[in-house]
Amino acid sequence: MRLSWTALWFAFASSVGVAMSCAQQFPVDSMTETETGGCTPGTEDCRCDSENECEAGLVCAGSVCIADSAVTTNQPTTTSETGTDETTEGPGTDTGTATSTDSDTTTEPSECDPGEGVGANPDCSDPDAPYCSSSGVCTDCSGIASCGDVDAGTPACDETSGLCVECTPSDAAACEGTSPICDAATSACVPCTGHAQCESGACRLATGECFPVTNVLWVNKLAANCPEATGSLTKPFCEIQSAVNAVPENTPTLLRVLPTAPYQTQVQFIGTTVVAVFLDSGEQNNFTLMVADKSPIQLNAGAEVYLDGATIRGDSDLPDPGVFCKSADLWLSRSVVRNATGYGVEGEGCELDISRSAVFSNDGGGVSVSNGALRLANAMLTNNGGGSSPAGALFVDTATLDIVYSTLAFNVAFGSEAIECNGNSQGTAVNSVLFGQGKANSIDCPGLNVSNSAIDSSGGIEDGGDIKLYNPMNLNLNWFAGPAMGDLHLTASGANEFATVGEVMDGLPRVDYDGDPRPEDGLDFAGADRPMR
Repeated sequence: MRLSWTALWFAFASSVGVAMSCAQQFPVDSMTETETGGCTPGTEDCRCDSENECEAGLVCAGSVCIADSAVTTNQPTTTSETGTDETTEGPGTDTGTATSTDSDTTTEPSECDPGEGVGANPDCSDPDAPYCSSSGVCTDCSGIASCGDVDAGTPACDETSGLCVECTPSDAAACEGTSPICDAATSACVPCTGHAQCESGACRLATGECFPVTNVLWVNKLAANCPEATGSLTKPFCEIQSAVNAVPENTPTLLRVLPTAPYQTQVQFIGTTVVAVFLDSGEQNNFTLMVADKSPIQLNAGAEVYLDGATIRGDSDLPDPGVFCKSADLWLSRSVVRNATGYGVEGEGCELDISRSAVFSNDGGGVSVSNGALRLANAMLTNNGGGSSPAGALFVDTATLDIVYSTLAFNVAFGSEAIECNGNSQGTAVNSVLFGQGKANSIDCPGLNVSNSAIDSSGGIEDGGDIKLYNPMNLNLNWFAGPAMGDLHLTASGANEFATVGEVMDGLPRVDYDGDPRPEDGLDFAGADRPMR
């Protein structure tokens, strides 16, 4: 059959239209072999290089290079930068808008759930990162908002260990009351054990509290307008007794005394008085208390008294002690008691603690304690007593005795020149020098256990070991700087004698009479003085 030209033209046009329609419906990739370096994307002959890299316009997918558009258009949906979901226009269509795929917005799962607790979180088992932060990450204490959120009892962050602790030297807010000091070694609040630890400069050693900085009264013998005194720094009291009278009952109060002139009024502490009478801070010379025909200091009936930086001088024709204590507690530190016609310090039913102090040239003897307790630490007792004294340095009657790092020498008595004990008296003496002044038995105290000490008496004690025994006839005054003036610091020859008699032990003072440091371990000097070599 012959077709007309019209029919042929119609058939040609139709075939071209179909072809064009197919081309529009299934577009081919515009990347030519020339543009891809001769490989066809997506085929085995177009593989990624050793570093999983491809030529420009291609990306590596499963070791084969494919067109970059295949990656961005294979996802059914994307999220725009503004957070609006957009549907792609179709395979191979590029909208030209910066988008991120669903996989781009996926975040790492949290290590821990802060809702299960900041501390003791079950997901934070690493001891170096035991806490769960608000962002769900296990961390040390530096990564959490507050250690108080972990435990109210451990509110401070220790940067060294990374742990929440009770306190640090820079954050001791939790330390108060009877535990006002932060122990850097344990990061725990502990009682004060020395005056220098407290902000006020005074520690209530009986309880471990610090005297409050708000409870301070000043005393100045030469102050003007004494009748108008209030105890303030600008209107100080003129006598120590006036300040004591102003102390409320059961209110720990610190008295700061200026050493302007001798105080000549007897000071009595009675009742529930809790008071510290201290040399004013920054002063070098002790304040002096010297009272005619009376004991300069008297404690009665439950008083709790701390004396520091005082020189107490007797000035009586009667056998009055320099300090008399009855049924009270006394801590005497960095002080001197001298020239009393009775004992330097006498206690009946008292707790006496004498540290870094000298008791000398008292006619009745050095210290007497009955029905109580006495502790000597870094103390010097010399040139006390006389021919009618029952004991030269110490008389102990039915009491306990604790002597550490102390020197007793050249005291005189018709009884024992160093220590005389009566009744059921017991105690210990460690790292000390216990001499008389030539008698064969300068110590008569069978209940006293003596160790690591130098003594001149072979009997009258309980031998605790490591004792260096001297012949009482061979004692040398030149071992000491000035016994007649209460000075038992060691000379060079004395240092050679006592350098290795003592031994460092736990619980003993870490400084000597002058505050010089003692060693951390090993052997040490016996006695109150450790010469600085």
